[in-house]
Amino acid sequence: MMKAVNVVRIDILTVKPYMKLFLLLIAVGLLFGMGNKEPYVIPPMFMIWASFFVAYPFSIGEKNSLDRLYGTFALKRKDIVAGRYIFSLFSAILSMIFAILSVYVSSVFIKKDIEIEALLFVVCFGFLMFAAVISFQIPMYFKVGYTKARVLTYLPLMLIGFAAPMISLIPSDSTVGRLFSDIGKILEEKTYMAYAIFLGASIIVLYISYLISSRIYEKKDI
Repeated sequence: MMKAVNVVRIDILTVKPYMKLFLLLIAVGLLFGMGNKEPYVIPPMFMIWASFFVAYPFSIGEKNSLDRLYGTFALKRKDIVAGRYIFSLFSAILSMIFAILSVYVSSVFIKKDIEIEALLFVVCFGFLMFAAVISFQIPMYFKVGYTKARVLTYLPLMLIGFAAPMISLIPSDSTVGRLFSDIGKILEEKTYMAYAIFLGASIIVLYISYLISSRIYEKKDI
């Protein structure tokens, strides 16, 4: 476990020069929430940006042949994979913290009360989006490298962007429409169930992704 933590430390050092970009995105998210007068859009937005941040260690590692450097530190491949997923979770948690702070800061300026249940809902949903995206991205990065996988890894985001408006076009009186309506009512009435579903699904997809990445990287020639 400690070796995986060492990988995280190396990844943090490699992305440190990009922290100014991260701070800039925080400012953009804050201004967007204030300008749109809807602070609840900030957490999902921040979680999507966090998924981009996860790619930096792979990009920098590929350009500078860090895989060979890891070998000099006697790091096993499973430690590197675990370290990358821990770094991803660290990025997600950091983004969550800044997202929540940004929600409250923007609410002060637009004079809007924040409901804790609604905030937790969008934070958990944002984390599910993050988990779904990186669960596809990271195995691809380990499989073919950042440069070759870069375009393919945008597919989950494109699917989310395509599916979101399409759902609103489903007739409310159709079978699928009634199903979505019933699910929405259940989640609205039992908000804590929604938290559990979102977080549980996130953990499952991340764990499956971790197993896939471990198998891919163990067989990869470096």
